Amino acid sequence: MDRLFNPRSVAVFGASNREQHPGYMMIYALKQCGFKGAVYPINLSKGEILGFKTYESLDAIAGDPIDLAIVVVAPSAVLSVMGKIARRKIPFTVLVTAGFRELGTTEGLELESRITETAQKAGIRFVGPNCMGVYSSDSGMSFFADPKPVDGNMAFVSQSGSQTFIFHQLARARGIFFKKMVSSGNEADLECTDFLDYFSRDPGVSVITAYIEGIRSGQRFAEVGRQVSRCKPVIVLKVGTTAAGGRAASSHTGAMSGTDAIWDSILRQTGMIRAESISELLNIALGFSLIPEPIGRRVVIMGAPGGSSVLSADACERYGLEVASLEPETTRRLGEILPPVGTSIRNPIDMGFGAVADNIFEEVLRVVNEDRNADVVLALGGAPAFAGKSYIRIEEFAKELTAAKSFLTKPLFTVVPPLPQTQRAIRMLTAAGIPAFSEPDHAAKAIARMAWYYEWRPPR
Repeated sequence: MDRLFNPRSVAVFGASNREQHPGYMMIYALKQCGFKGAVYPINLSKGEILGFKTYESLDAIAGDPIDLAIVVVAPSAVLSVMGKIARRKIPFTVLVTAGFRELGTTEGLELESRITETAQKAGIRFVGPNCMGVYSSDSGMSFFADPKPVDGNMAFVSQSGSQTFIFHQLARARGIFFKKMVSSGNEADLECTDFLDYFSRDPGVSVITAYIEGIRSGQRFAEVGRQVSRCKPVIVLKVGTTAAGGRAASSHTGAMSGTDAIWDSILRQTGMIRAESISELLNIALGFSLIPEPIGRRVVIMGAPGGSSVLSADACERYGLEVASLEPETTRRLGEILPPVGTSIRNPIDMGFGAVADNIFEEVLRVVNEDRNADVVLALGGAPAFAGKSYIRIEEFAKELTAAKSFLTKPLFTVVPPLPQTQRAIRMLTAAGIPAFSEPDHAAKAIARMAWYYEWRPPR
């Protein structure tokens, strides 16, 4: 499947000079993302589209090998185009066009079946129909304009094109990037299970994420999912598990959804991690992406303000984590560092106004790091003080945590208020490999999901 994500050349059926046409948007995305291969727009009008020479037909393209065809023609023309692709022996196709099984009509289902049969006879593998296509940071292959593709260690398969784009943008805003993404649509041929298997064998991918509306073969999905989970975390957002959601999924991609209880059981048994929303999918993926080593459940909470400490303690217990009991030597040393009034040297460690002192977070982290009762550290930023160069000293907080990474042996997570004034600090933390969450609840749930996964996964 490497040629699908990293094609040497792409032919675009239905290429257009009209900016609102999907045939234009596909060409524009390839150009903006710096696609490294050759682009052949197929359009009856001679000329150029965004600087790429157009061709009247596939036959007009000389004997150059074509690895991928992108099809954005009307539904009635797709079968004919697939026949041309078959005769040219193009190995992979992305069928962007919608109007098939997802319509719920006999005509739509029959047309999709005939297209699939044509492709199978010719040995063509295809994505879709009713999809957006693939993204690869290596080749610059993309279906959305991303002027500067940045290489990452995550992969995403989604049966929704819009959710692929949204997830990419949300992750990018938090400094997390993708190696590969695919919008798989109706999955008449290649299914999300195929992509999970492929991503598991990609050495550049360490975290796999998925948005799933329905599965055709539950048994195969479970078997592959279990195998993949044994080597890489797989985080799944399963939607369409309610009556209303199931109807929406059927009309969106023609997917059979299944009940919530069944899906919960499948994911738990196979070691795949369930997310309840796009933001939660990103939160859990963020933790795995930045902290690749196994983590435990005993958490030390430290920082200010005090209310965040209480929220963090509640969240930890709610998700099955343990607020660690600190060793006596730890509390003794903390008492020497923190002011005696307005602070707490128990866990949570409420640093009070001591949190505004220079290098205080680094000093506390040195002490906590040596406590044998602790597995994980959760540092809270946002002390209500204005002594410093940045708002609520948030950049000083980020710098101290970044400096502490040089000696820390325990995984470090943070909570930072998601304000306009804190975005620079959040990017600093992410760049240093420290996951930053907007709320204690989000951080605790991500830590709990990570701990559960490493408890499930067989030892290596």
